[in-house]
Amino acid sequence: MKKIYSRAALRVIPALLLALGSATTSLAQVQDGTLCVEQACLGMTLSAAAALPLAPARFGFKLDDQRAESYGLDGAGRRVSFADQGEMDGELISQFQARVTTICRFGTASARLKVGDAEHILLFNPAMRNGKGELILTEIAYPLPRKVSDDEVQRLVAQAKARYGAAYAGQWTPTVTRPTVALYDQMIMARSLVLRLPVEDVAARLLAQPGCAGK
Repeated sequence: MKKIYSRAALRVIPALLLALGSATTSLAQVQDGTLCVEQACLGMTLSAAAALPLAPARFGFKLDDQRAESYGLDGAGRRVSFADQGEMDGELISQFQARVTTICRFGTASARLKVGDAEHILLFNPAMRNGKGELILTEIAYPLPRKVSDDEVQRLVAQAKARYGAAYAGQWTPTVTRPTVALYDQMIMARSLVLRLPVEDVAARLLAQPGCAGK
């Protein structure tokens, strides 16, 4: 028997399909790590993400969090402590960038991209770019409506396969070794389509930046 979906789900499904079908992704773009939902693309910097329509942070990312292990340097080389994880919005991104010139140790940060009535979860991790630590977008997840028919789920999956081509992996795995798109369908969490980049282990390289060690 097919599942019945609500009017709210009916409003969200077209937005998801629109997000999926907004452009085409070639194999070359997949290999370059360019996978997008709306204007959000894997690999984009935190600075670029600040221009996206982000929802206000519910539990904001904290600067001057002395209990956390994450820290960076300001323009004068002074230590700036901040949370090991937290949610950012445009204002918090601006505050972070105004205070932190060099990232020495960083956990992760998230944000919520507003798309109509839906919100897509963005996840940022550190990476080395041109010899300097930067925060880049490594994951985009958009939840499917909870009350949605199996046929509609398959429709969204088919749209994702057509949209992302060789990047669509089908089955979600805890870690990835290449840019992938998959349906996350676990009992605890809501079903989501998730775009991911491999997360680099750059902890040692971040600390090796001038001024980081010993701070």
